[in-house]
Amino acid sequence: STPFVDVHYNNSSTADYTSRIIEGLSGQLTVTGKLRVGLYYTTSTDYAFHVVGTAYATGNLIAAGDLTAGSDIRYKDKIQDLRLSVHDIALAPAFTYKLNNREDDALVHIGSSAQYWLNTNAKDAVYYDKQNDFYHLNYASLALCNTIILARGMETQEEKIARLEDRIKELEERVKQFEQ
Repeated sequence: STPFVDVHYNNSSTADYTSRIIEGLSGQLTVTGKLRVGLYYTTSTDYAFHVVGTAYATGNLIAAGDLTAGSDIRYKDKIQDLRLSVHDIALAPAFTYKLNNREDDALVHIGSSAQYWLNTNAKDAVYYDKQNDFYHLNYASLALCNTIILARGMETQEEKIARLEDRIKELEERVKQFEQ
């Protein structure tokens, strides 16, 4: 038979348990009901899996849906605008790679170098894990900021192009007048 543990809490339903932990093949655990991990108890959650604190994965994190992060301006104390140039972004290394210390990970990844970004004004997108002596890069935040900065750079270029086109048109008209 399959080993399992039934958990009962304020069981006002007709089921004989609120959650069930089932051991599957190779020591895998399946949880029915909601699972919270962490030191702090919250009174309710609408999430099937809730982690209080930082979650760490040594392998890949794969989601069938979207990954989102809190971004409510009401809960932010803005420190300063990110001062990053199009030149910084253009010089950033982008490459494919395999992890050199992970035989269990045969995937080819794409990415950049956290150490490069440490030397730019986007250094806050880098996290150093002292315990594992490993740099992490917040790709999503960095991609969003780089996209905004590049869009602003393109807008500036479009304005310059429009002014130059107007100037060329004006000069062409002067040349025509001069030729007559």
